[in-house]
Amino acid sequence: MKLNDYQIQRVSSVVGVGPVAETANAHDHLKQHFGDHTFFLGPSGAFVWEPIGELDVGSLELQALRIASWADENRTLLQREPPEPIGMAVTID
Repeated sequence: MKLNDYQIQRVSSVVGVGPVAETANAHDHLKQHFGDHTFFLGPSGAFVWEPIGELDVGSLELQALRIASWADENRTLLQREPPEPIGMAVTID
């Protein structure tokens, strides 16, 4: 899912990290392999956000899905894996 500016701000405030900049080389590589999403990098790898349902009218719940894990200790190489929920959810009002 491609997040809008408000959704990015809300997710970033909850998880404490911002998205990979669309101007970064890493974003281009991620987009080639996983499609057009807003990508985040964390301690466990690369993840995206997908809706899991509407709570109320105009309120959306998103969950984080890990799409790749770090393949090295220096966190410079990602290994693709099937999307897996990582137990983080954010409510967007």
